[in-house]
Amino acid sequence: MKLSVLIITYNHEKFIAQALDGVLMQDVDFDFEIVIGEDFSTDNTRQIVSEYQRRHPDKIRLLLPEKNIGANRNFIATYRACRGAYVAMLEGDDFWADPMKLRVQAAFLDENPQFVMCFTDCSVVNEDGVLTDQVRVPERMKRTISQRDITFGTPPTLTVMFRNHLIDSFPKEIYRIVNVDMFLSCMLTEFGDAGYIDNKTACYRVHGGGIWSLHSGEYRARNNLQIRKMLLMLCGSKHRDVLVPEVAGYYQALLSLYREERMLIKLFLNYASYALFRLRNHRAFGQKRRPRTGGLRS
Repeated sequence: MKLSVLIITYNHEKFIAQALDGVLMQDVDFDFEIVIGEDFSTDNTRQIVSEYQRRHPDKIRLLLPEKNIGANRNFIATYRACRGAYVAMLEGDDFWADPMKLRVQAAFLDENPQFVMCFTDCSVVNEDGVLTDQVRVPERMKRTISQRDITFGTPPTLTVMFRNHLIDSFPKEIYRIVNVDMFLSCMLTEFGDAGYIDNKTACYRVHGGGIWSLHSGEYRARNNLQIRKMLLMLCGSKHRDVLVPEVAGYYQALLSLYREERMLIKLFLNYASYALFRLRNHRAFGQKRRPRTGGLRS
């Protein structure tokens, strides 16, 4: 089989139909499959993907774990189920907007065996699908990029297509990070570079249920630090000059955040202590004095 579309989804009932419609509309001249890892959602996502599979049994395969296994385990299980020579990735809350996406990217990899993956630009939309940004890929990444470049930032997952069967196993540490796509891109680019195709093919959605986009600075710093430490293990000494300063930078960012947090706590405690002091004094001053016993002698 030429290609597998890898989709992971969890609690995406509002978005998954649009994601699947964007895949099914693809204009291709080769066989492809859609492999969906549905991670035991608590909403109607599983029912929706099951209905799509019923309507397209020759195209869609479902992985339906009997309990929630987490995003990384879901991704790896779905990745291992992909049979195509190429794999295109998509998460259930994003969608493809260009019906030629798969055809163009597969042709690029066919014609350029030196590349292990390719990617495009994409737009950014909000929860309701309203455009909020025309561009997601920064100008510095709109070119052929290497593993070294990816240590600074990964291409948008929803636009990536890569050669399958290059990675047999993942280190156990991968289950401790959030942005597994960056780690995957670094593993893939051990075998070659990633080519950029100058086109916008998809829409990345920012919404309240997103795993990454709306988390706090502390959460992002922790996970960016963790993945850079893992990349140091993966890349050995090749990119230490890049990764060591980045690790130090994220440590410093976390220390700054914690210092700010301690300052806020200190200010709060000082204010609470002052307010309590005022409250006690207010009650004391507001009480009526007891009348003196006895009186003046007549």
